[in-house]
Amino acid sequence: MANVRGYTPPDLETLPIDQRFGEVMAHFGLAHYQAQVLEHLVINFLFAKRRHECIKKSIPFENYQEVFDRESTRLIDGKITFGSLVVEAKKTNFFSIGVETSLDKCVLIRNRLAHRFIREHSENLIHSGGQKKTLSAVWDIIIFFESTQRATRSEMIPLLADVGLDECIIANHEADNLVVVMNGGHINRWHSDV
Repeated sequence: MANVRGYTPPDLETLPIDQRFGEVMAHFGLAHYQAQVLEHLVINFLFAKRRHECIKKSIPFENYQEVFDRESTRLIDGKITFGSLVVEAKKTNFFSIGVETSLDKCVLIRNRLAHRFIREHSENLIHSGGQKKTLSAVWDIIIFFESTQRATRSEMIPLLADVGLDECIIANHEADNLVVVMNGGHINRWHSDV
């Protein structure tokens, strides 16, 4: 399996039998987390795009802060879905067709992951070969989410710079996006400052 930021999932055959299911579930959780990172990236894009529009219209920062506070409640408090965020982002005509297509696919994958994936793989989870198959499927999802994050972030850099984020802040943001702490092949913790 390909690596993501220097990490490759363990070969399940090298783990004790009683740890294999947990390893698959940890990576399932990581896939969900990657979907959330991407969702927050789209939210950050929408905020930056609105800030850019305020700058172009010479709207004072204080008024922008009111807009930001109102929108953050709507976006971050779960009153809008990931799919709706992507539709809203696509309406700006900012991203390339490739990124838009990947974002659309991520919405479908995320919904499958949240609503059907475990049911689809339930029989696989009870035996070693099936667990390997499930881990491979989850890992493919993680890789796709990661590549979409990279492409989306790359296209956002000029906009972020226009609204006052310099390359150092952007680079730090990218470095902090996913931190995987390893301990004997197991994921202990991941977090994001997205």
